[in-house]
Amino acid sequence: MTPKPFTLINAVADVITGNAEYIDKAGQDARLATCKVCSFHRVATNTCGDCHCWLPGKTKFLKSSCPQPTWQT
Repeated sequence: MTPKPFTLINAVADVITGNAEYIDKAGQDARLATCKVCSFHRVATNTCGDCHCWLPGKTKFLKSSCPQPTWQT
């Protein structure tokens, strides 16, 4: 069975319950660097044009993944 995607609701629930897992700073920086050269990156808002997430938040959660085949959990 394919696992359900990690969503904003999952992230908020994990933060509230104390179960959030964060990637290290180097990992987050690598994810952000990948996003910044992607054609879906919206520079003005630092969001993704595909999933519409705010990238500094999305890239810090260990369970997050990109809807494009650029970086995964």
